[in-house]
Amino acid sequence: MSKLFSFYKDSLRQRPLVTNIITTGLLSGLGDVIAQKVFPPEDACDFPIPGTLSVSVSPEEERNLSFNYARLGRAMLYGGFVFAPIADKWFRTLNKIQVPASTFRTIGIVPTPKITAVVNTISRVFVDQAIFPTVISVPIYYTALTLLEHKSFEEAKKKLRLNYWPTLTTAWTVWPTIQLFNFGFVKVEYRLFVISTVSLGWNCYLSFMNGKKAPEKHVPVQFP
Repeated sequence: MSKLFSFYKDSLRQRPLVTNIITTGLLSGLGDVIAQKVFPPEDACDFPIPGTLSVSVSPEEERNLSFNYARLGRAMLYGGFVFAPIADKWFRTLNKIQVPASTFRTIGIVPTPKITAVVNTISRVFVDQAIFPTVISVPIYYTALTLLEHKSFEEAKKKLRLNYWPTLTTAWTVWPTIQLFNFGFVKVEYRLFVISTVSLGWNCYLSFMNGKKAPEKHVPVQFP
């Protein structure tokens, strides 16, 4: 394990973008695999098709038959080539946030290194949660995944309207505590890896939400 981590550190130092693309893509894919196993796709065939032979299959076989490999590929593509570069740049930008010492003196607080570090961390978490999920990660996720499914931009907007608020409120209950730890104790170059690792569960949730379908409107048929 120590050799693997040393290899990762060396790779991150020499090829940071490529390393983040590969690791984030793989972890995003793993999250989608878990999502599909726990929450099978809604469009899986759960009824007999007319004109075909009905064959009884075990629950395990049914799960395997309903596995969506294209969806897995889209999750890995999004995680590696869309989310990873954006998030890495975002975390490095957040790290530049420093509360001026004059601000502490204005309110009568001596800016010791410990107090400064705590306030800087809280400030970064606040800015992160106010901006990143609201206008970056959540909108881009649903838009990119829908377009990767070869659907129209109008369909992407519909999916975003359906899932935006539930996803955002869930993010606000999950990520602030994790980001307090991440910004407070983890070096900036490793923060994306921490997020990607914790995101195994989060990616499972996102994949489940993205696989949901909007409720169909049933229009009554009127006969003459």
